[in-house]
Amino acid sequence: MRAARDAGASWGDIGDLYGLTKQGAQQRFKPLLGRIHPFPDDSGTNRPDAAPA
Repeated sequence: MRAARDAGASWGDIGDLYGLTKQGAQQRFKPLLGRIHPFPDDSGTNRPDAAPA
């Protein structure tokens, strides 16, 4: 998943491969990627316990 995102695959592209919507792919895989290699999310924080913006 990380390699696909780094290569420029959109969440929509990933969702299509798994039969998910863009949002479904983000909800399913983004938390897993953050645990493997933390990266800033759309709110600008990578802390899993951070309050939503």
